[in-house]
Amino acid sequence: MLIWLSVPPHPLYQGGLDKDCHLFDIWKERLNNLIPLDYYWIKHQNRDQYWRHGSICEDYSKISCPVLLIGGFADLYNSAIFRLINQLECPKRAILGPWGHQWPDDAYPGPQIGFLQELVQWLDYYIKGIDNGYGNKQILSVFQLHPNIDELHSIVKDRKGKWIHFNSLPSYPYEHFQRNDHLINKNQQIDTKQIKYYLSFQRLTTEFNLNDLNPKKISFLSPQETSLSSGNLLGWGNINSPDHPIDQREDDGRSLCFESLPLNHDYELFGFPTVKLNLSSNSQNGLIYVRLCMIEEKSSSSILISRGILNLTHYKSHEHPQPLNIDEIYKYVFFEIVL
Repeated sequence: MLIWLSVPPHPLYQGGLDKDCHLFDIWKERLNNLIPLDYYWIKHQNRDQYWRHGSICEDYSKISCPVLLIGGFADLYNSAIFRLINQLECPKRAILGPWGHQWPDDAYPGPQIGFLQELVQWLDYYIKGIDNGYGNKQILSVFQLHPNIDELHSIVKDRKGKWIHFNSLPSYPYEHFQRNDHLINKNQQIDTKQIKYYLSFQRLTTEFNLNDLNPKKISFLSPQETSLSSGNLLGWGNINSPDHPIDQREDDGRSLCFESLPLNHDYELFGFPTVKLNLSSNSQNGLIYVRLCMIEEKSSSSILISRGILNLTHYKSHEHPQPLNIDEIYKYVFFEIVL
């Protein structure tokens, strides 16, 4: 991150330039005032005032101006798009593509969009008052990914899929609001069907098994290198960055896996897969890393669909973590992980 913060300003995106202002001077000023973000992040590992003072979720109602949200599925921060689009009451529009952490007219994996053209239309409509029809666009445009074995490479130029558009929104999981002390959820839900599975001794079942009322204990400790096949959580969006997930079978071998029967028809998944677990730990600290994968029928390749991670000490609150009680079985507490 320090390297990216240190680069010179981009001539296409740097505003406020005039004949007496030079990019080199702006770059020099940036370098002279740069402090590595890691310094602050290590000092503030919990959700304290350092994070709260700049967090929109403290009070969404403070934002009344029109908002244009841009995000990418290969980026770490894509779920913020859905939180904002759910909670903001102002005029809003969101675009979520396949990209990493880069400008969407130049980011990988593609396809890219005309980002500057989109901005001009948005600014013309909301700032200049030009009636160009932008206000009639649907509020959520999402590139629906079509995972396949041809994309099981660490570098992928373009993802397969199609653009879909909505004026309603997927329900955002309750756990986010709970852990951040915001219990009001204004979800405007898309008309969707939820699919529920139960864990049943290394199987996923669609019906609850009464024998699981007294479940068997499964102990597991994944090695440190687990998730190396899953790609970068924060994909940088460069064509030469090996960010993309590869075949998950190597990580499957390092993980505790639960597998369903073959699906009897195709599903279009949109929203937030959520896993709820009862567990115990032989340590006061721990992490749960959950992957949702699709097994390709012909090749048996394991294709990553979504993933999530939870620091177990944060299961109640990000502001006030609690160490786990060693070997206590948390029967009445769900550890909820959003993928």
